[in-house]
Amino acid sequence: MKDPDLLLEDEVYEISFPKNDPLARQAIKALKLVPGAACYENAVVADFVRDDVSKATGLDFICTLEHVLSENSAAMGDSFNDFSMIEHAKTGFTFPDADQKLKEIADFEAQSVGEALLKLMDNRD
Repeated sequence: MKDPDLLLEDEVYEISFPKNDPLARQAIKALKLVPGAACYENAVVADFVRDDVSKATGLDFICTLEHVLSENSAAMGDSFNDFSMIEHAKTGFTFPDADQKLKEIADFEAQSVGEALLKLMDNRD
């Protein structure tokens, strides 16, 4: 990427870099300095988005699109870029091998998406 400001264009939603690549580490360092950008890092990749875009805003978009109240939403994730979405959802799931900080905000841990769906179906009103 020759111009880090491209991250803030409307057409770009996310840029991900593998953290073990030397060129990627240089790009990560440069992008962290871009005003209006947010970085979510885990052990393998660094994800950059506009700071007004997150998986929580994506969850709201899907709820609106599908005519679902956000208080009826559920989300599942395993990495730091999932933090806002899991925190924002009515019911948040994570996996047993997720980072401890993510486990602390999730309502449940599940081995799979299928297990999470079964849990949701068992707890329907």
